[in-house]
Amino acid sequence: MKFSNNNFFLKYFFVVIFIFTGCKNETCKGVEFKNGISYKNGELYTGKCVTHHTNGELRSIQSYQNGHDHGDWQFFYANKKQQTKGSFMMGKKNGKWTYYHENGMLFKEHFYENGKKIGVWKTYDKNGEISSVTNDFN
Repeated sequence: MKFSNNNFFLKYFFVVIFIFTGCKNETCKGVEFKNGISYKNGELYTGKCVTHHTNGELRSIQSYQNGHDHGDWQFFYANKKQQTKGSFMMGKKNGKWTYYHENGMLFKEHFYENGKKIGVWKTYDKNGEISSVTNDFN
């Protein structure tokens, strides 16, 4: 493709570069996951990790403490709708975890206590109707 106006090409080029690099939050840069533990610069990682989809929309917010998944975690679809939300306590799922269909309807409700499955787990179809119920986690 040949451009007759170099300024147009340069402006277009920088807009594309900004979309793919400038919109991304760098809080996750350098965070590595090894054997169930997260490290940054060779040390146990404590802090938040924020990622974005290629379209610039928020993809995830994750929290860590001393290398362990810890605190509230959230994931989003590229269309900005919630995908998943729940909490960890020192590497183990804890409390209510909710999952959503891409249309925004509830998909699953799961409950954990110190990483163990508890309570009644429900799964819903894309119309919000219950499709299954589980509570036998022995």
